[in-house]
Amino acid sequence: MIRKISDTCLEKVGSHKLIRNIAVAGFLFWLVLLVGGIIGYSGSKPVYFLFSIVFLVMLVSGFYRQVCYSYLFLVVFLWLGFWLKLTIHTIVGYDYIEPIGAFVGTATAWDEVLWVAIVAGTGVVVGRLLYGFGSGRSTMVMQNNRIIVPLWYPAIRKQLWIAMMFVTIGVVIFNVVYGIHQIGLVPRTILLWPMNAVISWMLNIGLAISIGTLIWWDVSLKRNISVSIYAILIEGYLTSVSVLSRGVYIYHLIPQLYTLFKNKKSIIGITYIKAIFIAMTFLGLFIVSQSAVNTLRAYLFQTGYDFSSKIQIKIARLELVDEKIKQIEKLIQKDNELLITVINKSELEKLRIKIGIAEKQLKELREEKVKLQITISEEKKRWEELSESWSGKAKMLSDEFIYQLGGGIYGRILRLSVDRWLGLEGVMAVQSYPKKGGAFFIDGIKEKREIGKVTSYQEVCKSHYRKASNTFQFGSMPGAAGFLYYSGSLWVVLLGMITFSLLILLTECLIDMLTANPLLCSLLGFAIANTVAQFGVAPRQDIPHYFMIFSMMVLLWFIQGKWFFRLLQKFGLYRGIVFDVSEVGSIPPQNILRRTIDV
Repeated sequence: MIRKISDTCLEKVGSHKLIRNIAVAGFLFWLVLLVGGIIGYSGSKPVYFLFSIVFLVMLVSGFYRQVCYSYLFLVVFLWLGFWLKLTIHTIVGYDYIEPIGAFVGTATAWDEVLWVAIVAGTGVVVGRLLYGFGSGRSTMVMQNNRIIVPLWYPAIRKQLWIAMMFVTIGVVIFNVVYGIHQIGLVPRTILLWPMNAVISWMLNIGLAISIGTLIWWDVSLKRNISVSIYAILIEGYLTSVSVLSRGVYIYHLIPQLYTLFKNKKSIIGITYIKAIFIAMTFLGLFIVSQSAVNTLRAYLFQTGYDFSSKIQIKIARLELVDEKIKQIEKLIQKDNELLITVINKSELEKLRIKIGIAEKQLKELREEKVKLQITISEEKKRWEELSESWSGKAKMLSDEFIYQLGGGIYGRILRLSVDRWLGLEGVMAVQSYPKKGGAFFIDGIKEKREIGKVTSYQEVCKSHYRKASNTFQFGSMPGAAGFLYYSGSLWVVLLGMITFSLLILLTECLIDMLTANPLLCSLLGFAIANTVAQFGVAPRQDIPHYFMIFSMMVLLWFIQGKWFFRLLQKFGLYRGIVFDVSEVGSIPPQNILRRTIDV
């Protein structure tokens, strides 16, 4: 007993030491970036410093005395989408990927953007403090006095798992064949209402919720989950490829795996070796899913031979070479005109040398242009030949997939680590928009997405998606802070972010009250935080999505409770050992005996 206590104490000391070392390393990394950001920032240095402090406090508030997954994910998303993005772009000096409208980048414009961000970050922290003044209860770890497993589950556990696998694979294949829900594409098939919405919802979150529920029931029963945990990875991979979304894999896996890690003391069957293998499988499937989605999106979104990433690079290079040729030709023409007017021999010689160097560059660029044109022409001819047969198309796709697995994946992952997260560009675009105000803000709330119609933010940010399409459905998003700044008021931004912060905290608390399932708290917390981070494009159309989520939470609460058990008894569907009804919904695993159920 003494040895066990000693080992526990040593484990805690080691864990605290590791956390402290990570925190120190992270702070030093932050300081280095802070110095670089202050040096490069073109606006007021004190404003940038205040912006950095507010977002550091916001980030720390998500990790210090954690209470909810959703708040943790939200502050991480906002920190990545604002502070890290601005700082990296300021230090490195490359263009923003998301459109920024008519933003001019003056010192005054930048300071206005940062003040909006400062107010938004402050609102998030205030919401967290208000939640702490209330219940402040944690939803992140298993509570031994709130273990909820349906009485009927152990008897049909295997059947439920088999059915879940069949349903997952069936929905994924059905979606691939009929194109019900694929990112960026208009549905190819319209089923009877509301089947399109149901299938889309299942792919977005429903299947993940179902598997997360079964996994947590197994955890609560103290069952070995070293095999069933792979259902999380398989579901995330299949749905990611099926809906053509690079993010779905991360959205479905990261929150659930993180939750299992936080509850590792309650997990049975996961050794260090198995954990390493799970991590390697996660990484492998991540690379394959990213490569597969990139390949399919390139093929489906492009119109012809230019779907290949290699050719896209060459086409982009050709456009750049063309522009350089025009610039050098203008310079040579200008310098040749100066030759006539220059009298000084030394100046004349310098000018001739300059013209000679420019002509040499022009010759090299023209030669490169010819080579690029030949390569692109050959690729176009090759595409036309291969596209005439299924085997040819398969060859094109396999070549692109192999490229994505190799050099293509790393660049995309690096870009996703900074530029994938939204926030800063939305505020930049809205700052430059002259029609901000209450009326524009209300119109944004009431806006509805429609096929063949672009949303108002595409005009605000001057997105290249402004041309409406009946085939594709793309659009840029402002994020919560940018959308709230539609009003032109910092007070609206502050109150709005306080509301968002409180709302996600209370929502996760409600999910915990209904299900007592940290996996679902984390999974749905991630989804809610991501909705806030990407808020702003027809927000009212998110209501049906979350209505279906909470309908499922209520359903889970019902089937885990005593009323459902009584119904099973009443209709003779439950046969086996009968427990006291007061125990239902909170039965210790050791008291759940083998039983049969007739369904």
